[in-house]
Amino acid sequence: PLVQATDKAKPFPSLFYCCSQHSVSSILAEDLPPETTELLLNGREKFKLAVHRAFSDKVDYYHSGMEACEFEPCCESSLCFAEFNTICQIQTDSKPNCGEEFFTMKEFDEVNTATQLCRYCKMVVKEELGPTRDEVWDLLPEIFELNT
Repeated sequence: PLVQATDKAKPFPSLFYCCSQHSVSSILAEDLPPETTELLLNGREKFKLAVHRAFSDKVDYYHSGMEACEFEPCCESSLCFAEFNTICQIQTDSKPNCGEEFFTMKEFDEVNTATQLCRYCKMVVKEELGPTRDEVWDLLPEIFELNT
């Protein structure tokens, strides 16, 4: 209901972000005004692109993660960053609004990757991802066209 009252929701870009995380079929099944549905679906795609751009600009992530872990020899944070980048690229190349799961802020917060990291390296990766996460988060008003 709050999203339906788009004008009342404009001060809350995180609300639009959360609503856009639902599947495409769920968004389309709601009885939303067409402009709100379009805003959520377009925002979904713009969000994916923003995350991809944020990662593709951070070549230094790979270099900082190249050092071997002093606690576990098989722990390589550079593989984690490469996996994040691959996920971003795959979702950017996928069909718009196809309903697939995609990279969200949760992945930044939890370092959700198949690459296993020791506790220490996971903490370091979270710290390094923090500014990128904030960069994308700050774009939400622009992504959901709430600045106009």
